[in-house]
Amino acid sequence: MTTSDLLVELRQSTTDLAQLVEAAARPERAYMVVPALAVKAWMEGEPDAWAKVSAWFAANGKALVQV
Repeated sequence: MTTSDLLVELRQSTTDLAQLVEAAARPERAYMVVPALAVKAWMEGEPDAWAKVSAWFAANGKALVQV
């Protein structure tokens, strides 16, 4: 799935996952720092979207740092 395709899909969601992917997609960003509670909420509230975002991070060599 391309970044553009993922963003189109995520923008239909009620979460802010599209903003996370947009920020992470910048070439100078090797990682994103997010609250662990946000990740838990995404996993529970939008498990399919979260799975796609996680796969996108891995496919694009980006790290997600939970704090």
